Amino acid sequence: MSAEQAWFFTMDGHTFYVLNTVGPKSLVYDFTTRQWHVWYTAGMEFWNMFRGTNWGGKVVAADDSSNQIWELDMYDELDQGELQIERVVTGFQPLRGKNSILVGSVQLMASVGSPSDTGAAVRLRFSNDEGVTWSDYYDVDLLVDDYGQRVTFRSLGRVRPPGRLWEISDVGGLMRIDKMNVVLHGMPEPE
Repeated sequence: MSAEQAWFFTMDGHTFYVLNTVGPKSLVYDFTTRQWHVWYTAGMEFWNMFRGTNWGGKVVAADDSSNQIWELDMYDELDQGELQIERVVTGFQPLRGKNSILVGSVQLMASVGSPSDTGAAVRLRFSNDEGVTWSDYYDVDLLVDDYGQRVTFRSLGRVRPPGRLWEISDVGGLMRIDKMNVVLHGMPEPE
């Protein structure tokens, strides 16, 4: 990537601002959720879509490494027709005046993409020191062709100040995480 590039696009009801920096990093701001994200292409430190636009009801973007034009499709299971797409999302849970809380479980409500391949799993890990160190991964295997399954992680220990950073990732399973519930120990689980 030779210079900073910035562009906008709208997909799935969200408007995104993409800033490819010389660093190289691809910072993406979601105006709908008001959150910054780091996007990257597998094997690279940045997202190789350095320019793009909405065009004819589609999102098209230019690939920095191959000089090709690609259509961005949130339902594609492969990037560039061959690379697995890893989706990673993080969120911080502050304690807000408590000394600690015991987590009973974490539940995901998500749009399951296409769990048609064996081996699709959702992974969760967490950090109690703002990302300096991380727990081991907790994995939940997705059941083949079960599009309504509930993804639940249990026995996740105690959260202490300042709070906990959660990271959820998957390859080939979820299309979008709609909601994440952290259920405290002794509290009833949501229906």
